[in-house]
Amino acid sequence: MGIFLSNPFVAVTMSDKLHERGQSLEDAFFHQLDRELMEKMQRDLASKESASHLSAATGISDPAVLEKLTAQQISSETLICVTMVPLVTVAWADGVVQENERDAILKAARENGIEDSSAAFELLGSWLQKKPPADLLDSWKEY
Repeated sequence: MGIFLSNPFVAVTMSDKLHERGQSLEDAFFHQLDRELMEKMQRDLASKESASHLSAATGISDPAVLEKLTAQQISSETLICVTMVPLVTVAWADGVVQENERDAILKAARENGIEDSSAAFELLGSWLQKKPPADLLDSWKEY
């Protein structure tokens, strides 16, 4: 049994409300999509800028190497950490970084000019707390 509307203005009003609700949902969907696309574009731009700065700092011009390094969060500011990758890799060899290993690596970092307050020191510390990706050593070899 269908719904009978005796007042044509009620039907228009209900139809308008449904249309407005549909439009609102559509707008929300595209707003979310636009925001995600903008965030992706900003990440891509930041990655390209980081690769450009890294290239200027190192002289590396190979886009694949630059992409691998920036994927590992290596920037011109944290580049000095790359010199510590072999030590970090050895420290993680048994699956756990021992306190004495951590202390020795951080001491070596300081002796090589990595300051405690620097982004490089922070990145190195994160590698010692959480095992870095396996391809970090590959990035170091290519560097």
